[in-house]
Amino acid sequence: MCGIVGVFNREGILDEESWKILFSEAAKRGTDGFGVTYIERVRDGNNNINIRVKTKKFINSYNDMNFSIDEYFGRLKLGSIILANFRAQPATESRSTELNLQPLIDEQNKLVLVHNGTVSDFLVNNTCVIDSEAIMKIYLENNRDMKLTMEKLSGGFSFILYDGMKDRLYCVCDYKPMSVGYIRGLGFMIHSKEAAIQKVVQQIIGVNRCGMCIWEDYYYHPQNSYTIREIDLDSGMEREYGFTPRFIVGKMDTSKPGKGEKVFCICSGG
Repeated sequence: MCGIVGVFNREGILDEESWKILFSEAAKRGTDGFGVTYIERVRDGNNNINIRVKTKKFINSYNDMNFSIDEYFGRLKLGSIILANFRAQPATESRSTELNLQPLIDEQNKLVLVHNGTVSDFLVNNTCVIDSEAIMKIYLENNRDMKLTMEKLSGGFSFILYDGMKDRLYCVCDYKPMSVGYIRGLGFMIHSKEAAIQKVVQQIIGVNRCGMCIWEDYYYHPQNSYTIREIDLDSGMEREYGFTPRFIVGKMDTSKPGKGEKVFCICSGG
């Protein structure tokens, strides 16, 4: 049960108090170390986007530190992105180290990922230090097609992926929690907890409930289950579309044709 945070500083930069709200709320979901990545998007003379990535990882709990965005990354620039993951160590995994802490970064393919959930074991090969790496691997194998990727993956998913080649941000979830929000003059937020975005909106704007109008100054709401939100960072345009989840139970694989009745059992526990 990790906590993930994403912020696209499209129009402005959040103040330090807002960062503390977002991070402290995410830390309630994961106290076994955390990592933060700052992505600076720089356009060259040919109008291509190049990215500069800085990452800080800590094996200590966020609550035991006096972490400051400005202290570690300096003054953030307009158009930049912050991705963060607050790890909850599963009982079956080793203690937190810099190797198994996220964000995960593939510099060659310009990918940065934060993931809350699991990937089915059979999709994780020997080259993966943690199962979340399989998301980037299958995404690349499927020509950076996120819908096709999600229909090949199996597991539990709530993740944010930045693709620097396409300059797009993907917010993807199945049944795991993910909420999105926006404040005019600042930018776009993604979080594991809707309440975290609500608190930031209240702190900045002074309102404590979400309203809708034609020209929105702000909004926040949960993302629909089994959906992909694709954000073109250059234009700011969003597109939301669904995917068909893949379930694997024993020898049954819903992605493969078969005969007989399929039965699912959903339960709570653990």
